[in-house]
Amino acid sequence: MIVCLGLLQNAAAQGIDIRLDTRYSLNAVKDGGYGFHGDFFNLRIDGTLNENLRYSFLQRLNKPIYSTNLFNATDWAYLLYRKGHWGVQAGKMQLEYGGFEYDEAPINVYFGSEYYYNYNGGFQFGISALYYLGESSRFIFQLCQSPYSERFNDRLLSYSLCARGSAGFYEWKHSLNLFDLPQGGQQGNIVLGNCFTAGPARLELDFLQRGGMKSFKFFDDCSVVANLVVSPTDWMNVMAKMAYDCNFSQSDPLVPVSGEYWTYGGGFEFFPKQGSREIRVHALYYYFHAPSVSLGLTWKIHLLQR
Repeated sequence: MIVCLGLLQNAAAQGIDIRLDTRYSLNAVKDGGYGFHGDFFNLRIDGTLNENLRYSFLQRLNKPIYSTNLFNATDWAYLLYRKGHWGVQAGKMQLEYGGFEYDEAPINVYFGSEYYYNYNGGFQFGISALYYLGESSRFIFQLCQSPYSERFNDRLLSYSLCARGSAGFYEWKHSLNLFDLPQGGQQGNIVLGNCFTAGPARLELDFLQRGGMKSFKFFDDCSVVANLVVSPTDWMNVMAKMAYDCNFSQSDPLVPVSGEYWTYGGGFEFFPKQGSREIRVHALYYYFHAPSVSLGLTWKIHLLQR
């Protein structure tokens, strides 16, 4: 917080964007409960200190903070220095993991794959080295805490090499990841994220392969995610999504062993404010272990922008 206050003191002279993002929903599950729920209430600050240095901070205001983890509610708080083709990023940041479902802001994900729901280590302290091929493409090497780490001194790290970019109608987010595991050993990950755009349609296809380094076997522990979004008008999106997860290995703590899991659903997003997507209404049906319905509102409130 002290760092953020210091950054805000320079807001008058530097570029800055401060906003609140919130989402709440009415959810109903077959043979289960139903009711209203506040999903997210986020404070986000982005800005520049000079032509080479910028910062970003995101705090979840509806998430608890513990004495043993003061940054539990902080998704990220980092500085990024870029000079020419090279950059260095340090602080708490998103773990560089390929795929479009994983990379999407959580406030924009209404339902996800089995692996996505059980994955809680997406933001970690560490350092990244970046090489930019252009404004839309870059390679990233990152060293940070393992997503399976439970405390800062447990000697569990992650090593990631990620390629992100776009060319015409194709966009990619691929990664190779090595995660230290609490029980010993390491988990390898190959993640291929692909996105294709044609007119008003956008199709995202992710393939995630996981496995222990001593027993790595393709399709033994993997996920496949397909997400289609079509925008027939500027005030509406039509969405359909499907995910398949399986785990027949003994090295993945996030997908139950010896199981196959399907998630699927679809619905609509509406943007009632003309020419803006800061207010969003959603209506969805999906299946994740049980049929479910979700109706909700997302609101992005700009407090300061210059």
